[in-house]
Amino acid sequence: MSTQSIKPLVEQLERMVLSVSADRNIDNSDLRRVLRFVSKVVQVVNQAFQNIYPLLVEIQFLRQEDINSPKIDEIRKELMLLSSRDYFRDVELICGQLAGLGEQYQNQIQPIILGLDMNTQESFAEIFALLQEHEGYILRIFMELTNEMDQLLAKANDANSLDVVKQKAAHEAREMKQSLNELQLISNKILGLSGKDGFLELTETDRLQIRDEISYSFNFIDKSIRTGNITGSHIAVGSGIQMSYQDDHSTGMKAEDMAKLLDSLIGEIRKEGLPPEAEEKVVKQLEVSKDELKEKEPDKEYIGKNIEKATKTLKSAGAFIDAASSIGQKLLAIGKWLGIAVALL
Repeated sequence: MSTQSIKPLVEQLERMVLSVSADRNIDNSDLRRVLRFVSKVVQVVNQAFQNIYPLLVEIQFLRQEDINSPKIDEIRKELMLLSSRDYFRDVELICGQLAGLGEQYQNQIQPIILGLDMNTQESFAEIFALLQEHEGYILRIFMELTNEMDQLLAKANDANSLDVVKQKAAHEAREMKQSLNELQLISNKILGLSGKDGFLELTETDRLQIRDEISYSFNFIDKSIRTGNITGSHIAVGSGIQMSYQDDHSTGMKAEDMAKLLDSLIGEIRKEGLPPEAEEKVVKQLEVSKDELKEKEPDKEYIGKNIEKATKTLKSAGAFIDAASSIGQKLLAIGKWLGIAVALL
């Protein structure tokens, strides 16, 4: 059974930034108002969900000797606390913050959003639900997840039943980690905490870059997106958001350098905690690429296809890979040597 997640909400926050930045009828001041609002929503959602992730990781690493021990009872109590209304109202103050954001939305943001086409407005249903239901929206997700985990923990009386709950926790932890990472990335890009001008500054200097950046970073496909050079090291391509480069593909690296880079990449992937089947598949795809590099004239197209398959396998397994991550940087370096675009996230 797959529990509810915050992924749809995260995707809609990303889509809201993309939609308002792409609409020429929205002036720069209103765009900044929406960006600040999204940043505040991200902060509250992050605050609400960040405490469940470490608890899922703790469950993931339970050992057989923990069966029937006080440790499992303690975890179950923590799960129940996290799904209580009092926790969000009194401890985390989520209720009050969401009420304030709901009022801000109604008075300042909704008039701007109403200027978008009807289909776009309807695509923000999860955001509207969060602002209307306040902590009730979060509780609904928490209760479904914590209840299922609690029931599995209650049945964990042998190695097999413990493995079931650990696998479930590992899956939910990966999903949660990816969503929290994306939330952090949204905030970083809006506020300029990712090493270059943030979206707030770009409203006055290059609005098109906001659209390109959000499309590239979160893999949105939007055929209206311009193509061509933009500030930074990538361009957004309308038929599918991928990474490209302003300079040529000559990196000064040789095939043996690429083989070493692939070895390093395989080592990073083995530390990622992927499901065993997915890890084996990715490693095999990279090993095949290494073998091809031993040829006198390596087939770069063949290697590129294997890299593309490996990237897709990583993403489908729940790995969060962006240009700032170690895995992402290695994939982009390999793509640059091959002269191909590598789609991250």
